[in-house]
Amino acid sequence: MGSAPATIPVALEMSRQLKILLEEEFSSLASDNLDQFEKLALAKSEIIAKLADFIGESGQSGDSWREFRDEMNSCKTLHRRNETLLRAKLQSIQSALHMLQTTAENDGSSELYDRLGRVAVTNKRRRLADV
Repeated sequence: MGSAPATIPVALEMSRQLKILLEEEFSSLASDNLDQFEKLALAKSEIIAKLADFIGESGQSGDSWREFRDEMNSCKTLHRRNETLLRAKLQSIQSALHMLQTTAENDGSSELYDRLGRVAVTNKRRRLADV
């Protein structure tokens, strides 16, 4: 790896790029744009892999290093915000699937969703007299 003065500005710039990607990721999650979310996830992974080398460096000090750490802490906060939104969306989907399964079981419908979200056919049939 290069000398510390040369690597910190590079790491700082990458952390700023990561911050921008995390903001875009939140927007794509909020608007349910999964194609954009997947593209951003790939770009984010590449930056994080490069940053892993810089984060492991110890013994750094100075304004640039503090600025880098502050940017990374900001990225951490943004990542947690995005994770919270993603978990909330997943929970909402799971709740909807559970409701569909429960409703289908209770009213004797012949189709319901299984745990993987696929349509599952049940043997339970409603008799015409029960309708």
